[in-house]
Order: sequence, then C-alpha cells, then structure tokens
Amino acid sequence: MGVLLAALLSAAAAEPAALEGFIARVLKAGVDQTITEGDARFSGLTGVDTPVRTVWLEAAQARDGRRRSFGVAYNSDGKTLEPAALVLMRLDGTEPWTSSAGRGVGRAVVGRTFVAHLDGRLAAVTRTERHQSKEGEDLGSTSDKLAVGDPKNQEDFRHELDFWLKGFDFSKWTLNRPLKPRQKRLKTAH
Repeated sequence: MGVLLAALLSAAAAEPAALEGFIARVLKAGVDQTITEGDARFSGLTGVDTPVRTVWLEAAQARDGRRRSFGVAYNSDGKTLEPAALVLMRLDGTEPWTSSAGRGVGRAVVGRTFVAHLDGRLAAVTRTERHQSKEGEDLGSTSDKLAVGDPKNQEDFRHELDFWLKGFDFSKWTLNRPLKPRQKRLKTAH
C-alpha cells in the first residue's frame, strides 16, 4: 500500500513540474498576441488589454481534428515576462445556426476558452459561437460563461490541459510563423 501511495504522490507532483516546464517553453517559443480589454474581462482576466504568448495547432495538425491554442497571459516590465494565467482556446467544430433576430441562416463555429491559474486550477470557462451566413459572411458572435464547478467543464478542461502537456511536440511546431487570416480572435458579445 505504501508503494501505491508513493506512486500516486509522485504522479501528482510530476504534473505541476510538467505544467511549469510547458509554460516556460511557451514563453520562450510562442507568438505574442493581445486579448482586448472587453474580451479579457469577459474571459475572467483583468479588465485591461492582456498580452498573451501563444502556441497553436491547426485542425489538421491535431490528432482530434480541432484547432486550438495554449497561451500564457503575462505581465512584463520590458525585460522579463511574469506569467499571470493560462488561456486555452479550442474550436470544437460547426453546427447549423438560425438567427433569432432574422439576420439569416448559416452555421456557428463553436469553441471553448479556458482560463486557469498557473497551478492548473480552472478559473473560468466560456463557450463562444461565431455566426456565419451560408456564404461565409461574418454575422457576429455570442459567448456564454459556463459554471467552473460543473464536473463536465472540469473534465473538459483536464482533457484539454492533458492534450497540451502530453501530446504537444514543440519540435514539430513551426516557431514564430505568422497567424493565418482565418485565425482571427473571436469577438464576444457583451
């Protein structure tokens, strides 16, 4: 029984070390982006423009076919970066959409944003829909805050964090490549 307990404690201690190492690699290799003040406030970050150093995968690069990013929000004095929070974004796919305001019929690109503390505890989760007409015209978006304490959201976040910590290979990621136009940040409705 003592060996099993020691193994469990060792595994629990390894995850924070793995997360800390991953954060350091993202800060070193990632690309700088900014989450605007309104989006930052809605996502559970401070109500100011928030710098985030990010790595991402296109859908074709991810083993489950979802486009996603792992970002580290940070503070900086111009010389050093001080990590402040984790920002994980995932596009889950599309679903049919009909505007309740009579603006059209099309599809919704559905995604999740997870904001977490540096120790891996979930702080906020948001579901976002970007609405597009059948012709691909952007018709705006909506976002809903989801319950952090909901076991389903906790499990979804743990799965996403595990995806990055156990399945992301920095050696296969092209560093500092420019974002493609279709990777624009999703706007949220307030």
